[in-house]
Amino acid sequence: MVRLVFNYPEDEDVARFVEAGNILTGAIVDRSGGLALIHIGNKEIEAISDLPAGKNVTVCLRHEDITLSLPAQSPETTSARNRLSGKVIRIFPTSSQVRITIDVGFPLVALITRRSWYEIGLEAGREVTATFKASSIHLIGHFLCKSTAYLA
Repeated sequence: MVRLVFNYPEDEDVARFVEAGNILTGAIVDRSGGLALIHIGNKEIEAISDLPAGKNVTVCLRHEDITLSLPAQSPETTSARNRLSGKVIRIFPTSSQVRITIDVGFPLVALITRRSWYEIGLEAGREVTATFKASSIHLIGHFLCKSTAYLA
């Protein structure tokens, strides 16, 4: 039960409480073959979903599910459906890992090992490609069922 709450929060408040990683707001603009095309700002990503097109959603993407590479190192063929190019805007080392914030049209935070950080040579201002799978995204549909009956 606890694992479900952490991996599949039912609403945005729970997602923030359990620190579900990147929490973004978007809208499903198309859906086919089990994949939803989601507009976030001026970017599009794909996620596995059965929510309908036209639905506003909260996108939860764990920091550790994002892979970073330099543009020249980015593989052309991969099973990851999402590739966003951007620029490193913040680096925050912790004990064994490094939080990297990238501007991809919206802030996206990735968590990588210190070794990867050194090997890739990431620094503020460096161009980078963030890659993640459609299956690593958890979507929360926005429902307009909040009652205002008690606000009289």
